[in-house]
Amino acid sequence: EGDIKTTSLPPLLGSASLAVEVTRNSERASCGKNIVISEWGERRIIRVEGETGARTPLVTLVPETSQSDAPMRRVYRPQHLTYTPFGDLIFSDSYESSRNHGRVGTVYRLREAVHVKPITVDQSRDAHGWTGTAGDSDIDENKLEIVFQTSGWVDGMTLGGSDFSTLYISVVVPAGSDVTSFGDWTKTIHKLTLNADDDDDEEDCTGSEDAIMPGETTILYSVSSNECQNQDIIFSDPVSFLGSKLTLDEKGTLYTVACPASVILLSKDDGRVVGNMSLNQLAQSTNTPTPNTSFNEVTSINFGEDGYLYMSTPNTLMRIKSRVKGASMPTNLVVPPPLK
Repeated sequence: EGDIKTTSLPPLLGSASLAVEVTRNSERASCGKNIVISEWGERRIIRVEGETGARTPLVTLVPETSQSDAPMRRVYRPQHLTYTPFGDLIFSDSYESSRNHGRVGTVYRLREAVHVKPITVDQSRDAHGWTGTAGDSDIDENKLEIVFQTSGWVDGMTLGGSDFSTLYISVVVPAGSDVTSFGDWTKTIHKLTLNADDDDDEEDCTGSEDAIMPGETTILYSVSSNECQNQDIIFSDPVSFLGSKLTLDEKGTLYTVACPASVILLSKDDGRVVGNMSLNQLAQSTNTPTPNTSFNEVTSINFGEDGYLYMSTPNTLMRIKSRVKGASMPTNLVVPPPLK
């Protein structure tokens, strides 16, 4: 279909990434009633309305490139759903291009996603054939934009900075031609500065809008598979691309799955390694039986609001008591709904 080489990965149906829709002036960012889901089977992003259970499509078609006349394509396997404090939805979509025979990782932004009007339960039954939020005529391409695009697969993403204007993106570039078994790889963490477009005429920040545009990108950290050989683990299954392998704590320290079976802590300023955690060491310290090493891969890492750092493998969910909390996002900056 289009530029996507659909045979590049085995079929994986169902839901991938999840997020709670941020609610203006709520106690915390996770207090929202609506759940946003990446549906890989339907190849779209939808919002489950908390009051009715209806599934409102948010994203179905996306531009292939940032050029103004770029063709639209259906999303392939969107992941890493992330809300900004302003109510925008940021997500990634990686696929293997049939046009240039390479892997393409793209990060998109849907501006003011919190203001997409909900649909009814009856409408959501018909929405499986839609390419917009309320049918084909409702596509607003101006609300959707590319903020980052590179070769490889995006396998982690998190917002940071004092004003949440910095986006950290983890990208894996395989060396082989077969994505299901490529052996050597390189992982790079990019630091993307997002441009802010605040309205200085407002008395406070509630009317400001973070206008994310492609900004300055720097490489914060890089690691290759050769540096992980002592773990006797390589990315040999597409499950390695599932989940988010990047998160941030309240002090600004980045946690990333650099090698498949370990987590390292990085300074957000210069990418300096300030700590590390081994999956095997953690399992031994908690008397957790470790499975076969071929499954000892950290697939996701994230902070909970209960004081724990959560990590998952293909068959295990673990948590570690943490002295620091995850980065908390303000909710008083969500752009007010447009006046009727």
